[in-house]
Amino acid sequence: MATSAENAITRRFLHESRGDGRVASVRFADFPDFMTYGSDRNFNRPFFLDAGQYAGIRADLAAMFALMCSLPDRLFGGSIQALADATGTPALQAEAILRTATDEPVCIGRADLYQEQTGFRMLEYNLTSGLGGWHGTLLNRVMLHDDHLRAFVADESLGYGDSLRGLVDTMLATSLPKDAPSRPFVAVTDWPTSFPIEEQRMRTMATLMGPMGVDAEACHMGQLEYRQGGVYLAGRRVDVVYRMYLLDHLLEGPQPAELLRPLLEAVERGAVGLCAPFDIELYGNKACMALLSDERHRGAFEPHELDLVERMLPWTRQVRRERVRADGEEVDLLDYALAHRSELVLKPNCAYDGHGVTAGWTVDDEQWADLVKAAVDGSYIVQRRVVPVRERVVDPTAPDGYARAILNWGIFVGVSPADAGAYVKGTTDHDAGVVSVDRGARFGCVFHHAGQR
Repeated sequence: MATSAENAITRRFLHESRGDGRVASVRFADFPDFMTYGSDRNFNRPFFLDAGQYAGIRADLAAMFALMCSLPDRLFGGSIQALADATGTPALQAEAILRTATDEPVCIGRADLYQEQTGFRMLEYNLTSGLGGWHGTLLNRVMLHDDHLRAFVADESLGYGDSLRGLVDTMLATSLPKDAPSRPFVAVTDWPTSFPIEEQRMRTMATLMGPMGVDAEACHMGQLEYRQGGVYLAGRRVDVVYRMYLLDHLLEGPQPAELLRPLLEAVERGAVGLCAPFDIELYGNKACMALLSDERHRGAFEPHELDLVERMLPWTRQVRRERVRADGEEVDLLDYALAHRSELVLKPNCAYDGHGVTAGWTVDDEQWADLVKAAVDGSYIVQRRVVPVRERVVDPTAPDGYARAILNWGIFVGVSPADAGAYVKGTTDHDAGVVSVDRGARFGCVFHHAGQR
């Protein structure tokens, strides 16, 4: 496991707190009731990005977004359908992608990164409006109830981005129909199968959107009505459908096409805006990372673009019966994957929040072989393990006052040049295959330093 690479802000903060747990005195009771986990599921300290890290990550993610969205032109003669075929996209999903595709894909999403000693590596790029983690901003605000932290943030000239506002600003900039009123009505919409689980959180999200210039209500696709040339919710005409469900959800429940196609028709007519069009999820498909990582496509990219891919992306391949390059030589992909179990992670192309992900070092050889063979020619990638550095978190019970955590950094992106926010998920289980709140990881907020100290 890599050692610490804490930046100077973090070192100053931890030196001042001296491991005495002062930040743990934050009044987590002020956190909104919609959170399903309380103070025991949140880190008792914030996390920091210095000016160089902040600027570098934002520039790299903007460049990676452009590269991923350029794949149809660079590799498939401009055909979005061909890219959908190459990524194993099912027919109904491909239909949604093609019918809502735009000339300029909407930049909206969240990248998940690990930090190595040499910098940040991108594990995946979740390009969609249906994102978790936007509530990290609320934890920033709660943390600032602590007098010591508030003084430290002021002394260091730190700030934080409002992730939900970044998402709303992107929606308003890209998704409004021409005849939308000055205060549009937004349907924050999920798929019927997932709505019962997410309803309360979505209603809170809709309420928090109110001061940001919109009226919003939470619903599922089955509650939308199509009449008089428009889309309606509870008798009110909808200006924008803010999509919380993902492409994967289109394969769930009875008659999904009957739910989806009326919306696609309304979007095509310009009767309603859609945040975000489905095409953006195609570019966020993990198979696109495999296409970028594959040496066979090097001729389609400029040297500086290849340098970015090499620096940001772990070695990634679609699970196929083919020969590829790995560790500087040509190998059979399946033989290589089976022989390097402890160095690889198996991931479904479109799943979210770690669902279906298997880290090779968490299973035995037989289990790994069964999983890899079952993934052949399906919608899976295999990716090189990234070994993240550890960061100290305050733990008064530890001998030196700290525990060591590995962190998954969630960095939001949007069309606005302003900061779209960030958060971390972390665990002190250094061999965890997936750092996920559902699997016991803790949640933390991020402050960043945008200028030079």
